[in-house]
Amino acid sequence: MKKSFHNRITATAACIVLTAVAATCGIAGEKETKHIVVPSEIREFAAEYLNGEKIVKGKNDDGKYKIECTSGTKAKFDNKGEWVEIKNGGRGIPASAIKLLPEAAILYLRNNYNGIAVKKIEKKAEGYTAELATEPEETKITFAEEGNVKKISHNN
Repeated sequence: MKKSFHNRITATAACIVLTAVAATCGIAGEKETKHIVVPSEIREFAAEYLNGEKIVKGKNDDGKYKIECTSGTKAKFDNKGEWVEIKNGGRGIPASAIKLLPEAAILYLRNNYNGIAVKKIEKKAEGYTAELATEPEETKITFAEEGNVKKISHNN
């Protein structure tokens, strides 16, 4: 009986320790906000480029922010607060977010893919990418920094 009692205490203590370790590992280096605390610049960005949608999730990972809005649109920001990615695979990103691309890229999309949802835009050191909800294959367009088309690829 003493051995059984001792085994239960040991098992209970092990469960408590494992739960604490799992909870700590899940948030190590990454803080998920409960009250959606993000810098005012990101809130202003959402108001201007994400149709003023309410931010429902916010995450700070060493100064890099990720947000999610009511429509499912998600945005990532670098540690300087600059956008690096905006995506919404469901219905496409807001048209106001496409204005973040260079004028040449915007004109190319308008002239060649008018009415097609843009699922994702990404800003990289060498330019931009846009992923479009074309059928039967998705289209990915890589633009140079000034907005000229560099590459077009199709994915199933």
